[in-house]
Amino acid sequence: MKPCKPHLLDSLPPGGDIAIAVAQAREREEDIQHVRVSNACLTDLDAHKIGFTGVEFDHCRLNAGVFDKASFVDVRFRDCDFSASSFSDAYFSRCEFVTSKWVGAVFSGAMLRQSMAQGCSFQYTNFDSASLKGSALRECDCTGAVFSNAALHEVETVDNKLIAVNFFHTPLKGMDFTRDLVEGWILSEGL
Repeated sequence: MKPCKPHLLDSLPPGGDIAIAVAQAREREEDIQHVRVSNACLTDLDAHKIGFTGVEFDHCRLNAGVFDKASFVDVRFRDCDFSASSFSDAYFSRCEFVTSKWVGAVFSGAMLRQSMAQGCSFQYTNFDSASLKGSALRECDCTGAVFSNAALHEVETVDNKLIAVNFFHTPLKGMDFTRDLVEGWILSEGL
């Protein structure tokens, strides 16, 4: 299983105000689908349990948002800042994270499938008990990130900064970190 690019429409219509779109999706019990959300700037957006399908977030700043138990299928995050946001128990499939900031974000219990991050900042991000499968991290800064109790299957890492990363109780068998900057890890004996 390898990372896949999101399946997005060639021309996505503008998604309008993201807060209004989330409120309407919650009211109608529908996913937010096939739109481009551009230049949104909002703190504390509550999008828990909201589904996003075929969506592109472009140059958005959505800090300290709550996206717990949300689902993201065929979604691209480009030049965004989701720092200090929570994605606990969220689901990501065929997602692309491009030159975006996730500093201090929480992905505990999240599932990431066939997704790829390129040039992102995951400093001090919490991936405790997360499951990553068929995904890739390329040229990302994961300084101080927590991957304790995580399940990493077929995860590619290339040219990342992995300093003071916590891999406590995380099996690393089959992982190749030879092209990453590695220093000061927290590991469990035998794993």
